[in-house]
Amino acid sequence: QDKEKLEICKLNDPPSAETVKDMIKYARNVIEEFRRAKHYKYILCLTLTPLVELLEICELSLDKMGAVFEDSNVYMLHMMYQAMGVCLYVQDWEGALCYGQKIIRPY
Repeated sequence: QDKEKLEICKLNDPPSAETVKDMIKYARNVIEEFRRAKHYKYILCLTLTPLVELLEICELSLDKMGAVFEDSNVYMLHMMYQAMGVCLYVQDWEGALCYGQKIIRPY
C-alpha cells in the first residue's frame, strides 16, 4: 500500500526523481502551513473570510501537487480531507461531497 500512497501521475514523460522529491518537500511544507493557518484563524474568529482563505490554500496546493501526484497519493488525500472539512464547516455541501468522493476511492 505504500506504493499507492506515494503514487505519482502516469504521464508520457514521467516527472524526474528530483521533481518528485521537490513536490514531497512542498507538500509537507504546505500541510504544515495549512495547520498553522487553520489554528491561527480558528483562534481569532470563525468568520467566513478566513475559512475561504483556508480553502484557497487547499485548492492551490492540490492544483500544484496534482501535476505530479495521483489523487491516491497521501499528500493529495490529506489536502482533500482538509478542503472537505472546510467545505463542511461553511456548509458548502456540494464541495464537501466532491472532495469526499475523491477521498473515498483510494480507501
